[in-house]
Amino acid sequence: MNRVTEGRQGIRMKDMSRFYGSLKGNRGEATRCGTAKSGINSHARGWHIGARVSCFVNQDGQDEVWIRLTGGSSNPSQQLDLGGYILRDGKIIKNYREANS
Repeated sequence: MNRVTEGRQGIRMKDMSRFYGSLKGNRGEATRCGTAKSGINSHARGWHIGARVSCFVNQDGQDEVWIRLTGGSSNPSQQLDLGGYILRDGKIIKNYREANS
């Protein structure tokens, strides 16, 4: 979203969407935006398996996508981390660090 805020030096700047998500189900399509500060998170799931995906700006200032599988609606706390991924030199690579969330 383009909310105008006051910067550190009094300069007006916009909080622009850095991340964008969409989903589609029986009630149509929905979209959401996330800023560099908020990131964006999702959990798509069935009864017994699901996936959480988080997009955020990592400590190096790069966009990172973290993926973890879950036990779905029946057991969302059961998780298997597939890890974080970044784009480097035009290639998607695994980022070997702990998730920030």
